Amino acid sequence: MSATPENNLSNILSRRPLQAYQRIFSALEDKGHVFSLAPGERAEKNIAAECKVWLVTRGVFTVVRESDDSWLGTASAPFVVGISGLFSQYGKSYSLMAQNSCQGITIERDLFFQYVEQNRLWQDVAHIQAWLLELLLFRDGWLSSGDAYQMVRRQLLNLMKLPYDIRVATPVESYIRKHTCLSRSSVFRILSQLRKGKFILIKKGKLINVARLPEKY
Repeated sequence: MSATPENNLSNILSRRPLQAYQRIFSALEDKGHVFSLAPGERAEKNIAAECKVWLVTRGVFTVVRESDDSWLGTASAPFVVGISGLFSQYGKSYSLMAQNSCQGITIERDLFFQYVEQNRLWQDVAHIQAWLLELLLFRDGWLSSGDAYQMVRRQLLNLMKLPYDIRVATPVESYIRKHTCLSRSSVFRILSQLRKGKFILIKKGKLINVARLPEKY
């Protein structure tokens, strides 16, 4: 029997290259500019055009596409954002939005290259990028397949994985729509059916609990 998508995702997340992150963070922690974001606060717009690498050392954040305010993904520290953009002349405008208190450092492109070279960290950079590529490929395949119910189901499971304080402050309907192309009416209809079936518990628009969701509905 093949593994479920949820198990496949858990497997990828369990292989996050923590030692590679630690070596890069240790080498660069005093070389960049410290930043902090309060819950709901966004970093500067169009960070892709800033030629910076963002090393998130604490917190949970979402990458937001500025053109349509879509949430491209939510991640937790340790995380590096912006490496791919250093090698590309093309990058869409996006920003980071903190889901809880986030901290880290930003470092300019030339300094990043300099210290990675000096500390022989290119293998760690490649390891992180390979892991991120695997995660993004899985995400794109997971989110783009299936019907409306499958999309809602996946986002409910994603939302349940977030820290409790973030989850109970996040409107579940808005969260799902920001991560998908579904209409408000479609999301409300599916959530209503799941609530009636007692598969989910929602209070004041916030997701409190998810029981075992059916594969199809």
